[in-house]
Amino acid sequence: ALQEKGIVCSFSADADYSAPSDRERVISITSPGEALVKVTSERTTIYCDDEETAERVYDAFRSICNGI
Repeated sequence: ALQEKGIVCSFSADADYSAPSDRERVISITSPGEALVKVTSERTTIYCDDEETAERVYDAFRSICNGI
């Protein structure tokens, strides 16, 4: 879904999707700028030095999650 928004990303190689849902997931974004997104069942945190990229990533997640 992020790629449909023009965001190039990858998940860590050790991502275990059978792990408990409260486990932290890490998404590495390489384009349109560099960012790191950490997702848990309680929170999503975007780490990015570029405000424009951070806003674009935020908007993509917001649309994916239907504003949650």
